[in-house]
Amino acid sequence: ATDCYYKYNYKIRKKMKIFVIGKHSIGKYTTSKLLEEKGVKVARVFSNRPPELIDTYTYLDKDYRYLETQDIHNLFETKSCLFLSSDSNGEFYVGLDFMELDKNEVFFLSPNQFLELDEKMIREEVLVIWVDATYEYRLRRYFNNQLEYNFEQVEAFEEIYDGQFMESYYNKLKSTSHFTEDLYFINEEPNRLAAVVYSILKDPNIIDLYKEE
Repeated sequence: ATDCYYKYNYKIRKKMKIFVIGKHSIGKYTTSKLLEEKGVKVARVFSNRPPELIDTYTYLDKDYRYLETQDIHNLFETKSCLFLSSDSNGEFYVGLDFMELDKNEVFFLSPNQFLELDEKMIREEVLVIWVDATYEYRLRRYFNNQLEYNFEQVEAFEEIYDGQFMESYYNKLKSTSHFTEDLYFINEEPNRLAAVVYSILKDPNIIDLYKEE
């Protein structure tokens, strides 16, 4: 009966990668660890920023991949980066390379990182999940989790993308046929978000059920 339900009421989907997009302090790292505990392959960004400096930098967590600067230059020169950004001084880089894209299932990105993606490198179907969150929700998580980076400084940086973000976001979704579908959630707790992502990895056909929510 279940097979017939999917066949006649829902689009049949094959396994896909999942990009989770969200601002700082929404619980992306916590969600990623919950998924890894379930055996999910989660991509990690690389950086040449030393480990002792990551506590004050919101776009890195302790599981990031440290690379020497020359190795990052080599990735850039061989056009192997899905995205690559640097700080205002051009000293430290953060990026994601094709090998991580190829071998993993779930990817956590900030809004600006998503907009900087080189979509030509994406060769498989991707579900994009936009996890929105109010300022109050993120500030509460920031204090509850005793995070050490400058909240207001990062907030000001991400606000640069707010004005035209939704238009840019949907233009990015249209930029490649591999971005097949998208979901939207707001103020979603990590436990619930991890459950959503995990369930879709196990059965992509339930995407429609989340859309109906």
